[in-house]
Formats: sequence, structure tokens, C-alpha cells
Amino acid sequence: MFRLPNLKLVLTATLSLGALSLPTALAEAPEDRQLSPTQVARDVELAEEAYSRIHPGYTRSAAETDMRGAWQTLVDKAEA
Repeated sequence: MFRLPNLKLVLTATLSLGALSLPTALAEAPEDRQLSPTQVARDVELAEEAYSRIHPGYTRSAAETDMRGAWQTLVDKAEA
């Protein structure tokens, strides 16, 4: 049976790999290389909503408040 990876682990990996920036080849100007904090917040909100609805084990290994905190960490990093 295929098991989905732990979402908290995926979020942590996303932060450490700097996945918030767009590939350089797609950017025409330096200011286009990264999403704005507002864009990140909207994308994170959408991803959180989707994962919490479709992932069968969303809160199996972490409390819902811990998961919310992990999502908020993405937004906080973008705003820093």
C-alpha cells in the first residue's frame, strides 16, 4: 500500500529547500524570482485547505494546531 509522506516533514523540507522562489529561468527580472508575501499566504491557505480535506492521515501523527503552526511558518518565512 502506498503511504503518503508526513505533511509536517514535507513542510519542513519545503522551507529548508527554499521552495518559495520561482525557477530563475522563468523570471524576467530579479523582483519576479520570488512570490510576494501576499501570494505566499494565498498559496499556503489553498494548500492547507486542500491537504486538510484530502489527506486521510492529516492529523494522524500531529495535532491540528501543530499542523496549523507548520503552515503559518511558511507564511512567516515569506514575510521575514
